[in-house]
Amino acid sequence: MTLFPNKFAKFRHQSMMWIVAVVLMFAGSSLAQNKTPPAAGKMSPKQQLTDAKRMMTEMKQTLSDGFTMLQEARESQDVSRLNSLNEALSAIKGLLRLSEQNFILLQEAVAKGDKTKAEHEYVKISIAYNKIRELDARLRSHMGTAEGGEVDGKPIIDTIKDKDLPIENPSDSLDDIDVDVGRPPSASPFLPKA
Repeated sequence: MTLFPNKFAKFRHQSMMWIVAVVLMFAGSSLAQNKTPPAAGKMSPKQQLTDAKRMMTEMKQTLSDGFTMLQEARESQDVSRLNSLNEALSAIKGLLRLSEQNFILLQEAVAKGDKTKAEHEYVKISIAYNKIRELDARLRSHMGTAEGGEVDGKPIIDTIKDKDLPIENPSDSLDDIDVDVGRPPSASPFLPKA
């Protein structure tokens, strides 16, 4: 069994990863330059490292919980929920992969004593952490009624019948008609008859 059943799924996955990477890169650099989170500037590099470890643990737990929800959606054959979970989990995996790289860079910066670089990496990890928390909320919120009139992925169907319509099924009488399905006679006077 392949991870990507067709080329479109692979392309969609790759494009989602690139989008996540670009958003995280620009958001991280702009936040690090202009608006650092208040806690980042007040924390020592060692405290940032400890807090980053906590955030990484929570992000990994969110991914694990998401896979559990994905398995439940597969078992219940809830296609709508399955699609929603797949999208969110792809984004979470991409953010977690980038956060792991940033965490390694944070550890290196703390070991070297480079406070600016450590703060920059900590801010990128905290941005990814906040985004993963939003995605986690989206994962968990897809339990109830959806926008399209669905409950737990099953459509709600209301039937309204007009009183003038017949009650019997009109297709039942079609079995009584004998249709000749033989070859029709030749319509052209110029072709020889077979």
